[in-house]
Amino acid sequence: MALRSEGFVDIDIHTLESVLARETLNCKEMHLFEAALNWAAAECGRRELEATPQNKRGVLGSALYLVRIPTMSLEEFANGAAQLGILTLQETIDIFLHFTAHNKPQLNYPIKSRAGLKPQVHKL
Repeated sequence: MALRSEGFVDIDIHTLESVLARETLNCKEMHLFEAALNWAAAECGRRELEATPQNKRGVLGSALYLVRIPTMSLEEFANGAAQLGILTLQETIDIFLHFTAHNKPQLNYPIKSRAGLKPQVHKL
């Protein structure tokens, strides 16, 4: 819910990076990617830039590499992230190869899923 809140797009880049870097997030990676892109669109507006895919990528900078794109399902990647114009053609190809090939390319994105939060167990 916090990722979709109106206020999320108003955080600064350092706060965005700390959210995207969190190991304990319990949400789909595609939702994080979409939240980062929503933030980037708002940041483009703040900088008086057109919210093109290239400009969104530019304002995200290295924060983009905190999204664990290779941990999305192949379907989420193919129908979502791969078609948004944010990734370079080479990144898109390499991530498809990561999903499907035995000999996997080196990626700039984390390939390990987030641990998430452990459920709290209260003992009586």
